[in-house]
Amino acid sequence: MNWIGNKWMKEFNFGKMPSLNQIEWGLITLAMEEVKLAMGSIKVQNNVFIAQANIKKTWEDMIATAKVTNRDAPLVVYDHANAHKNTLNDPTYSVTQLILYIYGAESAVYKSLNHASRHKDTTKVATLGPYASALFPIITGTQM
Repeated sequence: MNWIGNKWMKEFNFGKMPSLNQIEWGLITLAMEEVKLAMGSIKVQNNVFIAQANIKKTWEDMIATAKVTNRDAPLVVYDHANAHKNTLNDPTYSVTQLILYIYGAESAVYKSLNHASRHKDTTKVATLGPYASALFPIITGTQM
C-alpha cells in the first residue's frame, strides 16, 4: 500500500511526511474527481456544483475534528523526546484516530486506495499519497 505514500513523499513533498492540510487537499480533490465522474452527464450541472460543495464541506468538517495547532506542519511518526505524544504512533492522538476512522468507514477512500495500491495506479498518487503516507506508519506501528 505504501508505494503510493512513498512515491508522493519523494515526488511531491521532498521526502517529508504530509501535513494535515495536504491530506485534506488530497481527499477533497479525490472526492471532487469522483463526483464529476459519477454526475458528469447530469443535465443540470448546478446539481454537480452543489454536490461538490457539500462533499467539500463534509471533508473540511471531518478533518477539523483533529485538533492540530499547525495544520501545515509535517505530521510526526515517532518522537522520543515527547514520549510519543501527538505522533502517528500515539493511539490517543486526534490525527491518528481521524486517519483510522476514514479508512475504517470503508468510504470511497478505502476503495480507491486499495484499488490504486493493487493496480499501481499512478494517477492517484497526488490525491491519495498524503493520506497513504500517514496511514502506513499507523498500521505498521500497531504490529510492533
